[in-house]
Amino acid sequence: MRIAVAILVRLGSKRLPSKHLLPYDNQTYLGILCQRLMTQFSLIANGKIDLIICSGKDTVNDPLTAWCEKNKIQLFRGNDQHIPKRLAECVAAFELDGIIAVDGDDILVAPESIVAATEILEMGQTIVQTKGYPFGMNVSGYNGKFLEEKTNEWQEEKLETGWGRAFHDCVLKEVKAKDNFDAYDHHRYTLDYEEDALFFKAIFDFFKDQIYVVSTSDIVRRVEEKSFYIINKTVHEDYWLNFESEMISESKNENEQLRERLHKVIPGGAHTYSRGDDQFSYNTPALFERGEGCHLWTRNGDRFLDFGMGLRSVNIGYANREINDAFYHEAMKGNNLTRASYTELMAAERLVELVDAVEMVKFAKHGSTVTTAAVKLARAYTGRKRVLIPSEQPFFSFDDWFIGTTPLTRGTLEESAQFTHKFSFGDISSLEILFQSYPGEIAAVLLEPATHISPCQCENNFGNCMNCPGSKIHFLHQVKELCHKNGALFILDEMITGFRWNVKGAQHFYGIEPDLCTFGKAMANGFAVAALAGKREFMSLGDINEIGMERVFLTSTTHGAEMGALGAFLKTLEIIERDNVINHIWEIGGALKKGMIDLANKMGLQSYFEMTGYDCSPLFMWKDGEGHVSMELRTLFLQEMANRKIIMSYISPSYAHTMGDIDFTLEKVTEVFSIMSTVIDSGFESKINGPVVKPVFRRYN
Repeated sequence: MRIAVAILVRLGSKRLPSKHLLPYDNQTYLGILCQRLMTQFSLIANGKIDLIICSGKDTVNDPLTAWCEKNKIQLFRGNDQHIPKRLAECVAAFELDGIIAVDGDDILVAPESIVAATEILEMGQTIVQTKGYPFGMNVSGYNGKFLEEKTNEWQEEKLETGWGRAFHDCVLKEVKAKDNFDAYDHHRYTLDYEEDALFFKAIFDFFKDQIYVVSTSDIVRRVEEKSFYIINKTVHEDYWLNFESEMISESKNENEQLRERLHKVIPGGAHTYSRGDDQFSYNTPALFERGEGCHLWTRNGDRFLDFGMGLRSVNIGYANREINDAFYHEAMKGNNLTRASYTELMAAERLVELVDAVEMVKFAKHGSTVTTAAVKLARAYTGRKRVLIPSEQPFFSFDDWFIGTTPLTRGTLEESAQFTHKFSFGDISSLEILFQSYPGEIAAVLLEPATHISPCQCENNFGNCMNCPGSKIHFLHQVKELCHKNGALFILDEMITGFRWNVKGAQHFYGIEPDLCTFGKAMANGFAVAALAGKREFMSLGDINEIGMERVFLTSTTHGAEMGALGAFLKTLEIIERDNVINHIWEIGGALKKGMIDLANKMGLQSYFEMTGYDCSPLFMWKDGEGHVSMELRTLFLQEMANRKIIMSYISPSYAHTMGDIDFTLEKVTEVFSIMSTVIDSGFESKINGPVVKPVFRRYN
């Protein structure tokens, strides 16, 4: 296996020009680095491992050519601004199987770290990083083939500061230093400032010719004993501030570029408006590359704690291995067959077995399909046109019958929306008035069982309705009774409440059976599954077996019963039941809700910050001094939480969230509430960086 040690050198430093060729005695700083490695790493000395100076093509690096010729060291010059690409080019040029990357600034890099990284690469590892040595003594190693293949994925033109993040999504092997250097994290062994050059000179003066053979441990101990670290101590402390500043600047520029690219090819910049830029503070990453558990990662490796959880579709956790394996197992059976699959039969039977009100089911890919199908079915069964929905509940479908009732009417048919009417959730008299106004014309009442507003008016209206004495007389029962009294269907949309309030749905939680119901969101932990379900009396209108019956063309979707997604649904359901997921979601949400309310009260923000709803799905809002919803305060809150690496556009507790995550969140909420309490009455608008978030349902941008 051919491996090379590549020393990354750039002579164009503005802080310390040509720093690697700074003279010391009859040598240069770069020469000391190379000679030290050749002396202590026998594989380099005997030529079994190549030593290569790896630089850019900029003319500023031209002096390296003569230097390498004089010192008989190989030189490679490649990409100037993208270091990982330069390494990949070096691998190709020298036909390497692996490469160890040494920062040329790290004049006293630990030879032991190079030996360890080389051994791991020879064992077949893709990426290796050494850990535990003082700053400026660790190295990274990469498999050559992997590095060349990875080159095609990099779209950045520039990647210098923090370039190792190009590999953040890869599985790496960490090799810890054999000695414990934790007590020396205040040391800095890298060459970037004049103080660094003086620091190295002090070490060279002390060890003289022994610098080439002395061990890393001896160097570190002597630096501590002689207090050499004081020479560049201030530089070391300032470095991290500068590094963070550069990363933030680079991240901001990248974020803007990604945002532009998204809007160039995707209307609205996302495939659902709830993911749009106008729903998040400007500093929120425009996109994420991956998620795991309850965390999200950007392309540059920044990790965020997420409470949005895929718009509430992920209730177990991102990238759950069991669920992903179940998806893969079913997809490998063919995924989408010419006729029905055994998988969709099992999934349908499982839902029928689970939910009392479900006797038949039709699967689809998203909620709008099944809610619209429910409306069609109700109209077919009753022969009526009108549908009633609550004005407090924001979304049921992108189809005209609903979206035409919002301010977003452009492109819709007015005739479609004119048969949809709104009532007030919790106010049965508002529903009675509509039935009186349109006698014999109402096909169905469609509503969510609950949002942050409870259908129950008892004192404990956010508790367990199943154990409540008033569970048989709450608003949902009143609506059902009124529907059946007037020949209309009672439909519950459980897109959000399903598999969150209770494994059997909020209908079980509230002790009521609808005629029809719809599910989606968390059915399959983020995989695309939705369902129209209900009593056979109504669902059978979509059947094809009853000879002579006029047909209802119900849902008919090519991808509606993809085996992979239904396999994910079955496994998700298994985990929910096996691991008591619902209780965990309630506990996590309850702890966060109580903590945030207590903090708001403690910091005097109770007039501005309100948190309500059920523990399994809490809702918060910000209000101005007059009690009106304030999108400006909401934006500032989201902005400051994002600055602390937390995404909290809304709160959707999951099984992946832990009490540790809640403690961390409340710690950061404390910081943010402290900021807001000091600026809320004194021009806080100037603290907002970027546009204010906006409602989804608005007529104009």
